[in-house]
Amino acid sequence: MQIDGQAIALVLAALGGGATAQLAGKALWSWITGKPKRERDAIAYERTRADNADRRADAEASHRRRVQEYASELRGVLLANGIDLDEIPGWPDGATTHTRTKE
Repeated sequence: MQIDGQAIALVLAALGGGATAQLAGKALWSWITGKPKRERDAIAYERTRADNADRRADAEASHRRRVQEYASELRGVLLANGIDLDEIPGWPDGATTHTRTKE
């Protein structure tokens, strides 16, 4: 049995060869133009930005908690040394709750 070009084309068409060839062509073109590397680089860049933002947020939260603890200790020292509660300034607005509000 001889296999000619028409038989090969028929088998490829039956197996979805046209779609496969199209996908392979797109993948080859992307590889040639460097698209996958650009996408990987963009993802890595955004991941780095997100990690840096997380680190900054963690550092700010840690600093804020230390300042709040220190202020609380100072209030305790003032009260222990006989300063009236009325003489101690109140807590600033939003110092005890950290809820977001929609603008």
